[in-house]
Amino acid sequence: MPPPKTKIYNRAALGPADTRAIAAAFKAGAAAVLPTDTVYGLCAACGAAGALDKLHKIKNNPADKPPQILCSSEQALRLVVPTEVFLRAARLWPGALTIVAAVSPEAKVILGGAATVGLRVPADDFILNVIELCGGPLFATSANMHGAPVCRTPPEVTEVFDGRADIIVLGGEIKNPPSAVIDACGAEIKVIRQGARPLNI
Repeated sequence: MPPPKTKIYNRAALGPADTRAIAAAFKAGAAAVLPTDTVYGLCAACGAAGALDKLHKIKNNPADKPPQILCSSEQALRLVVPTEVFLRAARLWPGALTIVAAVSPEAKVILGGAATVGLRVPADDFILNVIELCGGPLFATSANMHGAPVCRTPPEVTEVFDGRADIIVLGGEIKNPPSAVIDACGAEIKVIRQGARPLNI
């Protein structure tokens, strides 16, 4: 079976029709590398059949490696149990912050029964527009093969993912650190990983 032909876009040249085409491809089951407000991410629509398995296969990830989910603030409230602790942490969105929280009954279906999930609302109009056009959130994982450094430049992205991903959107070099990660599952917020900005929670 021949490798997929990757459609490559330049973010600076994207028009509304291109963004709609990317969202439609996600709904049809595509996997795409997108520039986000933190790092390049390999993404797939949560509502597409086999999306998570596809991401793991592309990256050679262990099957049980949990993905992050990129979503809108409204979608986040449906994906997790919105406790007081979670809502307090969510005031720091949008931006480079991943919040781990208990999965809602509705979300357990798309997450294969996982008890917790890491969510992020990106501070990026392009990503949020794609999510809105998809009609649902995106699974997201860093753009790299399992165990390898994250791709930060267009040549690195194309070298690894041209022929692996269905779509690549190039957005120049991304030097930003990954998001901070906090755990909002318990009675108090726990910082798992510090990010670029101080966490005042």
